Amino acid sequence: NACLVEDEIRIYEAVNIALAVDSIDGLFILQYDVGLRAGSDQCPPPTDTLYLANCDVSGDGVCDSVDALFILQCDVGISNTFCPSAIAAQTWLRNDGRARSEVRIDASWPGQIITVPIVANLDDANLGAASLALHFDPARLRPIACMADPNQIFDLALCQRSDGVLRLNLVSIEGAEGQIALANVTFRVLGSPLDATALELDQRVLVDSQGNAIRSPLEKVVLLGPR
Repeated sequence: NACLVEDEIRIYEAVNIALAVDSIDGLFILQYDVGLRAGSDQCPPPTDTLYLANCDVSGDGVCDSVDALFILQCDVGISNTFCPSAIAAQTWLRNDGRARSEVRIDASWPGQIITVPIVANLDDANLGAASLALHFDPARLRPIACMADPNQIFDLALCQRSDGVLRLNLVSIEGAEGQIALANVTFRVLGSPLDATALELDQRVLVDSQGNAIRSPLEKVVLLGPR
């Protein structure tokens, strides 16, 4: 949809009038669905509202949790009627320089099963939405399971596995605080003795319940050593 912003016509697809549709939109839609955020037909919309014209991505005539689910599915690469598989996959091919953290794994035990926790430490903020990509070498590690939100504190949580990357998306309407278990990812170790590999965590989106970016993301979300 087109908006007139600073005497310039701009095309936006997101309910928060951003250039990309991602987990922040899912957060805002869930908040709207339960009455914590107002909707607006004005473009750009007033502060603390969402743009209703971009909300109904499912095409059922309403703006609700179904739309949030479709957006989160697209953001982790799961195709649906809103995003064909080719488009969903392309959104994860961009190397945009966002914050990353890394953990090394001793792969000297071929066949060993290991679990790597992904944890957020938020003492001075709450976590409204997170989109993460965990990159790995498929010749060295084979993903067996990805348990998103193991403590069941988020309103929506998705984890999608594919070759070389696991995509994780979580949304909490009111925001989660403290030490938060985002996911437990389980791998089977492959390769020869004395080999090693690295897991790299790409933090694509990390915002509070108001949609504001969380500062120092590398210090907030970490990969713990395998267990």
